[in-house]
Amino acid sequence: MPAPQQHQLREMAHQAFRESIHVKQVVQESAAELAVQMAYVICQAFRGHHRLFIFGNGGSAADAQ
Repeated sequence: MPAPQQHQLREMAHQAFRESIHVKQVVQESAAELAVQMAYVICQAFRGHHRLFIFGNGGSAADAQ
């Protein structure tokens, strides 16, 4: 199988960005209110001197950065 040409690689990169943007837009529209509620609960917990423990497989942390 021949290596992709530069224009093909460029289109693949553009498509990956488009897909990423689309996913973020869908999440923004469907989960924005939930994110605000979660932020409020977390802030209240910190103000009450509680702790927050977050677990993931590493990929989630990399995405969050």
